[in-house]
Amino acid sequence: MLKDFIRLMRPHQWYKNLVIFVALVFSHNLASISLTTRVVYGFVLLCLMSSVIYIINDIKDAEKDKKHPQKKRRPIPSGAVTKKQAWLFGLFLFIFVSYLSFIFDKMFFFGLMVFFLLGLCYSVKLKQIFILDVIVISINFVLRAFLGGLLIHVPVSLWLILCTFLLAMILALGKRKAELDMLGSKSISHRIALRMYSSDDKRLLNSFITFSLSTLFISYAIYCIMKGEELMIITMPVALFLLFRYMYFVSCRKEICASPSKIFKDKQMLLGIILWIVMVIIINMG
Repeated sequence: MLKDFIRLMRPHQWYKNLVIFVALVFSHNLASISLTTRVVYGFVLLCLMSSVIYIINDIKDAEKDKKHPQKKRRPIPSGAVTKKQAWLFGLFLFIFVSYLSFIFDKMFFFGLMVFFLLGLCYSVKLKQIFILDVIVISINFVLRAFLGGLLIHVPVSLWLILCTFLLAMILALGKRKAELDMLGSKSISHRIALRMYSSDDKRLLNSFITFSLSTLFISYAIYCIMKGEELMIITMPVALFLLFRYMYFVSCRKEICASPSKIFKDKQMLLGIILWIVMVIIINMG
């Protein structure tokens, strides 16, 4: 039973919350033990609040998830955890995280509440609205970066915000395309917004992905040039490799795009991500 409740929290998706470290790294504060400790603590609270949103989403979509080849194995649609048990667990987790975040940092608490409310709105209604669904996902990624800035009291670069937003857009759009390809005619019953994404033989969706990817690389290049750190420019080939590798997944490895956490199981992608992170940390600690 405990294992099922842990699966209900979706810890394999907590990697998304690593965005909270963006402000810490790019503000040259990673060497500060006190600030790093604050962000790590905030990361844990953010992960737990994300789990509350996942629980609510799984409760609401339980019947639809039963028709999905992968999601039907989740605790609620599989029957391992009842909806009542999930509600009680989610409520306890929400109260627990809210209390800890409030006594930790009040500004962080209010930011976390905005993150929760936006995630709740997405789960209840916004994910059914064409285009708005991926925009809300992207905004939530930006909020993660803002939360990191709030914890160490530094502003997050507007260019980094734009890059974070566009990267989230690419991941969300890639997931939509993968769901269309994998679920076929069942995709619309699983996610209403997919009806619009499938229009005109998916050419519209492909255009969205291409536009977002191109804009992301240009934005990242401008950031590297404007940042004043000449060495940041050497990270661009690695960033380009990662983007092109993901485009390969979109075209040929749809099961990875449908579950973005599987990206880390691809050795080339994982090595590229590790190399980029190491390069960025070394450059920004200089």
